Order: sequence, then C-alpha cells, then structure tokens
Amino acid sequence: MRFHQGADEVEHLLGVAAEAGIEDAVRSAFGKMVVGSIGPTTSETLEEYGLKADFEPSHPKMGLLVNEAAVALQNRDRKGAGGQAII
Repeated sequence: MRFHQGADEVEHLLGVAAEAGIEDAVRSAFGKMVVGSIGPTTSETLEEYGLKADFEPSHPKMGLLVNEAAVALQNRDRKGAGGQAII
C-alpha cells in the first residue's frame, strides 16, 4: 500500500525516480500495490501521471486514510486477495 498525502508528493516522487533512472520501475511497482489518495486533487494528479488511486478516505484526513485502508486490507485478506503493503 502506498499513501499519497498531496499532489506535490506525487510529482516529487516521480521526479526523483526519473532523475535516478528508475521511473519505469516505480511506475511498475504502482501496478502491484494498493494506492491510497488523501483526496480528489491528489487522485487527479495521479491520473495525470497515468497512475490510479484505488481509494480515497471518506473525508480528506490522513487518520481516516490510514484507518480506512486498514479496514480495506483486512477485508481483502479475509477474501484471500493478499497483496503487498508499502506505507
């Protein structure tokens, strides 16, 4: 799981990855994890970079993002979906 707290964070992450020559690997990794976005603006930025937010919290607060992500992962694990969690 990867949490994004703001649009600037997305831009910075991909910029640093590009400078390091690992942008393709970072983008590939996004496809293998659940991506949580703090809210609509960050989700829109992810989409502008060709990435997708898998969920947003009910309100744009980090505490809710973390709590709702934990519940989503518990439900997912109960269904046997498994998956990688990166925070």
